[in-house]
Amino acid sequence: MSASSLPLALLDAGHAELPFVFVNPAFERLCGYAARDTLGRHASLVLAACSEEASLRSLLEPADATTAANAGLRIACRVRQRDATERAVLAVFDPVRDNRGRVTHWIVALDDAPTAL
Repeated sequence: MSASSLPLALLDAGHAELPFVFVNPAFERLCGYAARDTLGRHASLVLAACSEEASLRSLLEPADATTAANAGLRIACRVRQRDATERAVLAVFDPVRDNRGRVTHWIVALDDAPTAL
């Protein structure tokens, strides 16, 4: 994941705040935040506004939920950059499950393609 040219992050689904547990260098470049500034922080630090807020809130359901909402999400969002500007992206949230099917983490891939929005 570190070597990917796509901006990627890993969020801890076990906490309601969905804290960052990993961001790759492409994520750091897009958002302007160093990994040390994001790790352990709430996902809203970067994900400023989403067009489908109800869908994004469904990520906050208990990590063991097996609803359709936990199958993954593609959401048009605005990323809040370190300099306080916002940038349109497509955020793809994909669940990581344990051997019992519980969502433990979310992989977030950001597509910096505002024309796709």
